[in-house]
Amino acid sequence: MASRCSPPASPSSIPDGGKLRASSIRIFEKVSTLRRWRQPLLLDRRSVALVPTMGALHEGHLSLIRTAARENHHVVVSVFVNPAQFGVSEDLASYPVSWDADVEALIKLDRELADDGNNLGRISALFHPSTGEMYPSGFPGPGVD
Repeated sequence: MASRCSPPASPSSIPDGGKLRASSIRIFEKVSTLRRWRQPLLLDRRSVALVPTMGALHEGHLSLIRTAARENHHVVVSVFVNPAQFGVSEDLASYPVSWDADVEALIKLDRELADDGNNLGRISALFHPSTGEMYPSGFPGPGVD
């Protein structure tokens, strides 16, 4: 049985740091790979905004991404269903997982940002780590995977 917090099967065919189909958006599953991508941007004084989400993207998320693109050279959107945000009596398994719809929304929004001349940047990356990647010493709470 797949973990609710692990990356869904869809991105696993994309190598870490590879691009999403039909877009220039890179996907990262490892913190180390994301940091390697970020390092030259830092040295070149390029601003990078992070828009953290738990997926199930909606217009509120998209509005935050638009604002980030107006004000920064690069936007990284994270999709991580963080088990730490669920209490013991809250059902992590019932949280909606909509990977395909989220990817389509990001690709569509990135095209919109490219066509809009008012933006400093666009969506450069999607960070989609596993629970193990985010908690390498183990999740400090009840088991959720």
